[in-house]
Amino acid sequence: MSTVIKVENLSKRYRLGVISRDMLYKDLQSRRAMFLGKEDPNATSGS
Repeated sequence: MSTVIKVENLSKRYRLGVISRDMLYKDLQSRRAMFLGKEDPNATSGS
């Protein structure tokens, strides 16, 4: 069997202690969309 997906050196970055007006606005937009059952306007797409 051959390898289909291989991931190396994967990481996640957290910006602790950094809250800007833009970040707060986007978070509120996302939560509102979730509450209304709509698509998240700030979701990133891999394609």
